[in-house]
Amino acid sequence: MLQLILMTSMVCQCSEGAIADFALTAVPVIQRRDGVTRCRVGVVMAERATAFTFAEVIKLSGLKHERVVLEEDFSHARDLVRRAYLDRGYLQVNVSIDRLETHSMPSPSLPYIDLVIRIKDGVVFEVRRLEIVGNENTSDRIIRRQVLLQEGRPYGQRLVDESLIRINRLGRFEELTMENVRLELDERGQFVDVRIQLREKSRRSQKKAVAL
Repeated sequence: MLQLILMTSMVCQCSEGAIADFALTAVPVIQRRDGVTRCRVGVVMAERATAFTFAEVIKLSGLKHERVVLEEDFSHARDLVRRAYLDRGYLQVNVSIDRLETHSMPSPSLPYIDLVIRIKDGVVFEVRRLEIVGNENTSDRIIRRQVLLQEGRPYGQRLVDESLIRINRLGRFEELTMENVRLELDERGQFVDVRIQLREKSRRSQKKAVAL
């Protein structure tokens, strides 16, 4: 099912075949001004959204009708939608934003570009095992109190990010980022094993952190 959010903010539905009514443009006409690429958002559509409504997906992307956007805003919009799906455990989600018809306007107006947000969400992965390694002098209990992710519950990227912040606040480890987190997927069982790799600071560094 394909749903359109039109200029008047009305929501209507049409079959996926209706996508053929829009001609794909290999090279969209995007106006350059002062060396910066700009265009104006026209009609925005969402396709195959399940975890969120079509309107929610478009709101998450930030691609509102009439908004003037830069070339890099499309990548940012895609990342925002993908992030929302990761927060709900869709670890294999794929999000793409395709440009459809370009409506050239009389100069100096920016051209309108119609967009479709396509989503392949996959399945929700549940945390099967949470493993913490590298904590030679700090007990698991102290660290796990800072971890919001729970075994037996769906994976959530926001929970992981907040957990890393909380562990960093302990001041006992080198700064943690997502590069220190390893995810192993069991696609058949729809499980994910999460491993957090820690690196403890020297005792002297820990004392300095406490003093600060």
